Amino acid sequence: MSNAQKQRSWLSEILWKQKNVLSLEQLKHLQQQLERNATITESNRSTIVEIFKGIAEILIWGDQNDSRVFDFFLEKNMQSYFQKTLTQNCGRYVCVQLLQTLNIMFENIRNETSIYYLLSNNHVNSLIVLKLDFSDEEVLAYYISFLKTLSFKLNKHTIHFFYNEHLRDFPLYNEAVKFFSHSESMVRIAVRTLTLNVFKVDNPSAIQYICNKGASPYFSNLTWLIGNHAISMDEWLISPAQHHHRNKLESMVAEHLDHLHYLNDILSLQVPSLGDILVDHLLNRLLIPLYACSLSDQRASKDATPHISTTMAAFLLSQVFVTLSHSTLVTLLAYFILSGDESLMLPANFTQPSHVPRTPRGFLPPDTGLEPSGYVPARPVKMHWRKRSGEEMSEEDRAVGAGPRSIGSSSSMSMPLSDGTRGSLTPGLGDSPPKVPVSPRHGVPISDSSYRDAILKSLAIHSADSRCFFSLFLLLSMLQNSGINPMLLEAFQLKPVPSENGVAQYSDELVTQLINILYRATQNGNPVRLITLHLAIQLLYRLVDRSGASVPLRDEHFALLEHAYEASILQLSHFCRGSKDELFLDMFEEEYTNEMAFHVKLNFLVMDGFMLLPPLDTPTTGIDFAKRLPNGDTEKARKAMRVFLAIHNAHHDLYKLEESELPFSRSEYSAHIGESIDLNNYHLFACKGISDNIINDHFMVVTDIEVMLVSPVVSPVPRPGWGLVQYIVFLQDVDLSPDPADRTCLYLSVHQTSPKKRPALPPKFQFKDHISCLAAKKCLLNNKDKLRMAKMSRIRKLFRFPDHATVAAEGAFATADETASSSSDSDTSLVVVHSTLVPNRSQCSPQPPPSHYIELTTLSSPPFDPTNPPDPHSEDDVDVHLDSSTLQAIIRIHKSKTQQDNGQMFNEPEENSSHGDKEETEQQL
Repeated sequence: MSNAQKQRSWLSEILWKQKNVLSLEQLKHLQQQLERNATITESNRSTIVEIFKGIAEILIWGDQNDSRVFDFFLEKNMQSYFQKTLTQNCGRYVCVQLLQTLNIMFENIRNETSIYYLLSNNHVNSLIVLKLDFSDEEVLAYYISFLKTLSFKLNKHTIHFFYNEHLRDFPLYNEAVKFFSHSESMVRIAVRTLTLNVFKVDNPSAIQYICNKGASPYFSNLTWLIGNHAISMDEWLISPAQHHHRNKLESMVAEHLDHLHYLNDILSLQVPSLGDILVDHLLNRLLIPLYACSLSDQRASKDATPHISTTMAAFLLSQVFVTLSHSTLVTLLAYFILSGDESLMLPANFTQPSHVPRTPRGFLPPDTGLEPSGYVPARPVKMHWRKRSGEEMSEEDRAVGAGPRSIGSSSSMSMPLSDGTRGSLTPGLGDSPPKVPVSPRHGVPISDSSYRDAILKSLAIHSADSRCFFSLFLLLSMLQNSGINPMLLEAFQLKPVPSENGVAQYSDELVTQLINILYRATQNGNPVRLITLHLAIQLLYRLVDRSGASVPLRDEHFALLEHAYEASILQLSHFCRGSKDELFLDMFEEEYTNEMAFHVKLNFLVMDGFMLLPPLDTPTTGIDFAKRLPNGDTEKARKAMRVFLAIHNAHHDLYKLEESELPFSRSEYSAHIGESIDLNNYHLFACKGISDNIINDHFMVVTDIEVMLVSPVVSPVPRPGWGLVQYIVFLQDVDLSPDPADRTCLYLSVHQTSPKKRPALPPKFQFKDHISCLAAKKCLLNNKDKLRMAKMSRIRKLFRFPDHATVAAEGAFATADETASSSSDSDTSLVVVHSTLVPNRSQCSPQPPPSHYIELTTLSSPPFDPTNPPDPHSEDDVDVHLDSSTLQAIIRIHKSKTQQDNGQMFNEPEENSSHGDKEETEQQL
């Protein structure tokens, strides 16, 4: 055979192999190769790995193209080769490659019949229970990934391949839960996903097996893990490292929240038998003995069991109520906190089913561990003990962990016995049981109010507001939880109840405490953060009925709220009187925007671990201003403004008053870019906009509140006296400065506060001559001053102190919104403010009093003569007394043009009129 023929034969062989690599014949060839390489050696490791990869590729191809592939695969029992190879001492490389191949194969095969072929003969369960080297992170990662992929194939038809009903064995679930506490987060997530896929399978026999044998050990270990994690967080907070490793706190809080979301996913599956077991373990092994019992310092100091700080307990319980919505769980937990009834036996009139404990109550270690043999978790869980109030714990106290003692019961309470009945611990057989108080509504027995009293006591702020914040957070999260029985909230007056007198019933004590928090926030040097103030206002809204037309508060709370409102005005008035008007105005408008955009969302607040740290006042920490204390006089002024605005909004909402005082600035422009407007009553200045050596002709229009650049309307039909808006901006956002090198130029800069993108304003404007430039500058400055004075006048009237220096500016502000429809320039007007006394709000009717707002009256006035000012004591002016300087401030100066001149404003003025305008402008300047 020639060389050319040999080359063609080799090439055809290569092409034939590439063409038929995915075929039944190739699968038969690979099966023969496995038979020849039954034993793994150093020389054939790579060959065996490639053979298994080829088998997986052919199976995935045959799933969609050739059913004979799986017939041959099943006939030769080829899946047993995977098991035989892994049981040998194959080494890390072969083990990882085979697990990866199995994962890819099960993940990509879609045909139901093909899945049945792969799961038959119990080979999959044999692979699951293999004892691999789980100390190798890569082997464990691929093994867990393989188990998770198998769990996605679970359904009511395939469950019989995984669960052996005759042997009562479920290898997939039993082997996976052994890694629930692994240090690697991806492994823990895979285990949670797998268990959720197992729990939602519609197979009563499998669920019954899990409830009888698998659920209780798993849930007891899970609650033990979560509790120890909470104790670790609490211990870390009191350590010196808290200020240097705050990211660790964030990760620890996020991990606890992940646990709660996982528990909520299990309860959301609505598997009754499984949910009852989980609720029982959560209530009796975690939430009540560790979290709820730590709310009261008095109760926790009597216990010999582990506990956490009150702030940590309130924060974690808030996470529970925000995350979990299972009705039985959250209702019983709230019932224990509010009533202290440790039997958890709800009254008979409640539609909520009562709970009979199945496990001994207490934060106890699990009876059996779940870790696989040879596996040691990165951080083994252990019992944490802590002393309080300087008490020494005896060995007997340490040994007591189960039963009623674990929750710190006193001798005068009735406790649930092991059989679920109630037994009396009161000494004396013949003594009658003490009378148990009941709630105001629905007759809920109050066995122990120490937890509820501890929450109410925490609302009194002394040196810091941390405990107050977390108590408000806990109460608000309980009220916003949709799973809690409304009858329980009504029983303790945490929900308004309609009454015959028109004002719904609410908790007097709690509402008083909340209004006191509002008043405390108005005192100088107070420790109340803005976030705490907003939580108090939100909780106040929840406690009262705001749906009716009448004021939802009673007279005594009406007066307290008015007192807090007056105190917020008094606090802010100090900053207003002692600061420059322009600076105070800019700060106030900025804080108004921030306050309107600030909303407290509990689902975001539960993720903020920084709230657990002591309140800080350092801006460099990166903590939001609302969540820290102010630093310096400027931030104190900002906080005072935010406090006033928050109380002002609450005051108006609860008083059913219409908001007519805020905001001071308009949020919408009077015209849009590209819109044609009538310019007959506007001040116009011809100018050239210069930007990057590009010069464009414009007309600058200056109104009372805006600055516009317009051009003549020339298409489709020329319209004299009309202009096309090219740029518009609020006057308050414009800063101007002269050009020292050119007297005919002005520099304008815009500090835009709106997030909307607008065309860039040319930074430099050149006018016809220096007189026109001075006139434009004077007009801009005068209008800015009038606008600023009008706003400051409105602020002073909002704060209820007299203001005579800026009375005239009120007229400019009152007519600013009507600039487009203003009257002729030849008229002048005077705005007189009638000051009226505001009645006592505690005696005010629910409807807003007509004298509460500023009364504006427009009077016509003759032209002002500076040489002959009016007499302040003249009988013609009986409403107010103004001096000459004030009268000069209230007169509007307009150009003395006729309507015919306004119609020709885009034409070049005549020489004599131009000269007259210059003389008039020079006289005004």
